[in-house]
Amino acid sequence: MGFRGVAVAVFVLTVAGCGSEDPVVDSGHPPPPERANLISCDGRSFPPEALKRPFVSDESDPAVVEARKNLREVMFGMQDSPLREVLREGGEVLFGVGDPKTEQGDGGAPQGQTMPYIAVRADDGRFRFANSGGCTLRPHVEDGHEIAAWRLASAAGPDSTELDLWVNEQTCNSGKNAEGRIDDPVVVYGPDTVTIQVTTRPRGGGQNCQSNPDTPYRLKLQEPLGNRTLLDGGYSPPIPLTP
Repeated sequence: MGFRGVAVAVFVLTVAGCGSEDPVVDSGHPPPPERANLISCDGRSFPPEALKRPFVSDESDPAVVEARKNLREVMFGMQDSPLREVLREGGEVLFGVGDPKTEQGDGGAPQGQTMPYIAVRADDGRFRFANSGGCTLRPHVEDGHEIAAWRLASAAGPDSTELDLWVNEQTCNSGKNAEGRIDDPVVVYGPDTVTIQVTTRPRGGGQNCQSNPDTPYRLKLQEPLGNRTLLDGGYSPPIPLTP
């Protein structure tokens, strides 16, 4: 199976060249402007500024009381950690537990930020435990699309205007590849980096969860790569591509 590319529609925020200060965005499916910069945590989306809010100080807030009570029961060792309210919407409140942490892979390469969280939901006039866990912070994508993992299938150089990628679907897909369901990638061209975000459209119907095979994909760049660093835009913030 060879590498197949898809013609990419261009959604230009600012027209710029390789040495420009402002980025150019290449996108086949730009999200609505009001949701373009949101961060997603296990299906809940919020603005990045929420991660800079101060920790809650009003421990009498009913949502905080319920979160704190359940924190002692479901997140052992973190019961005294500070809480940060990152989202209050539709009767649900999402708290980050402590600060997000940067995960590291082999050789110390960053593997994205994770955020321990606990959520409570209003029910019959009082807050009750919803769920808790740890999520990898990712950019928001619209319904019907899911962030995919990708890596280079062959080396890229300064003159490269095409990149051969291996794309790996991250959702349950009964062990099938993603051929025909890879969206046009979102590519952001900056002065020092080129950020690539790859998404897929999940298959319909019930799927079982097992390892999915890589799918070849040829990405045509709007301009030569140059000496810029490739970043994986499937994380928030984006991370350098690992070999």
